Amino acid sequence: DFLTKDEKTGYYIVPSGDAASFILALVQAGEGDKIFLPNGEYDLGEIVLTTISKNNIAIIGQSMEGTIIKNAPDAKTESIDKTATIKINDNISGTYLQDLTIQNALDYYKNDNGRAVALWDRGTQTVCKNVRLLSYQDTYYSNLQGAVKYFEDCEIHGTVDFICGDGSVYFKNNLLYCE
Repeated sequence: DFLTKDEKTGYYIVPSGDAASFILALVQAGEGDKIFLPNGEYDLGEIVLTTISKNNIAIIGQSMEGTIIKNAPDAKTESIDKTATIKINDNISGTYLQDLTIQNALDYYKNDNGRAVALWDRGTQTVCKNVRLLSYQDTYYSNLQGAVKYFEDCEIHGTVDFICGDGSVYFKNNLLYCE
């Protein structure tokens, strides 16, 4: 299977709520490509570590409230580096996320679980604009020394230690919610 780019916009336009097509677009996208997600829930089920592995990839949703990428990993596999919803791969530069929600719906209260990363960022020059991250512990994990990341007009939800890791992360006009 393959997903074609829209000739007018140059974007990969994923059908609303089609998680398989979203993953396919990430696999097919080359450096500098853009992926558009219409409002819908892109339910990855127990799939973890859906990876952005090319430089300068943009994922743009229709709206922060209406475009939701989520997974619900098996609670037995809970770990900071095993259950992330989205992972930006090692040393990937220029990832741009806008107008969407990324949710790790691991059953936080089952078996005294904790770490459920929504966005694991091992890249640099990541920009998040109008992005909502939903989880509990370790919601946003910045994990590359010397990296620089930028968040503007975002929401990050969590319980304890929900923003963690290495690198320099700059925040402008964001809301942090302690659940």
